[in-house]
Amino acid sequence: MAVGHPLDTIKTRLQTDAQGRFRGTLECIRYTARSEGLLGFYKGGSIPLLFRGVSASIIFGTYALANEQLNTLLGRPGRDQGAGVGSAQDECAQAAGDKAWWQILACGAVAGCAAAPVVCPQDQIKCCMQVQYRLLNGQPPLYSGPLDYAIKETKKHGIRRGLYRFLPITMLEMSCFAVWFGVYEACSKTLKHTFPTLNSDLISFWAGGCSGTALGLTILPIETVKGYLMTETVRVYQTQQEHLVAKGTTTAHSKLKWTSARNFPAFIGCARSIWQSHGWKGFYRGLLPMTIRGFPVSGAMFVSHKFALNILEG
Repeated sequence: MAVGHPLDTIKTRLQTDAQGRFRGTLECIRYTARSEGLLGFYKGGSIPLLFRGVSASIIFGTYALANEQLNTLLGRPGRDQGAGVGSAQDECAQAAGDKAWWQILACGAVAGCAAAPVVCPQDQIKCCMQVQYRLLNGQPPLYSGPLDYAIKETKKHGIRRGLYRFLPITMLEMSCFAVWFGVYEACSKTLKHTFPTLNSDLISFWAGGCSGTALGLTILPIETVKGYLMTETVRVYQTQQEHLVAKGTTTAHSKLKWTSARNFPAFIGCARSIWQSHGWKGFYRGLLPMTIRGFPVSGAMFVSHKFALNILEG
């Protein structure tokens, strides 16, 4: 959290930089540090601190349960006893040899989608907090904090069209956890066979790190479009304030471009707009901080999961 969230903030700001505010990662870091200080890197940090563990538990638990149910349906009960990824009794690499790749990918996709109802409002609130820059005209930000955002969105649109308006897009994004588990299983098996004396925790860390990088590369285009849509209200408000600073006047809200279309029509329109403005590179903004963050965070998740299972299994 201490290292990962600042990198996530930089990634989100680069992804949603429609105004061309930053030329690269270092410029975004300098701007944030100069205008907002250290706390600017931790905007929205309370959300993952509270809910990241919940979503991770759902993902790992659903993956183990889905594998268990599939093994039963396929007439292979007991092969994954000890419970899934990183189990002390059944190393993931060994499990990969027992499971077909379609099973690994299918269970990974199901596990990711199962966590989408938790991840959707969490991502929406976090991203909007992260892209609230300090306004030069002294006006307060559109939202004073995560709770203020949740209350205002719920009052204005209701829960379904407020905090869950991007649930279908989030489910599309989370289905890419098929890649996360697939790469982890493949790397675990390869490392175990190539380096049979290597510590199992190191295997979990390196395999988890590779899977985190692969997942990031897979979901980054989807995440970029989703980030544009989720933060649109904040970005429009701030753009208005910047224009008003130049004119020396005060404010009013303008009509938003994509708010009438809630899911895939908006997603496709936004993706087309990014492609026309920036080409394929527009979908991979924030690649550097994502890569730096994704490897150690993902590796640590698998090691932590394995450690927790070891404790529970005694």
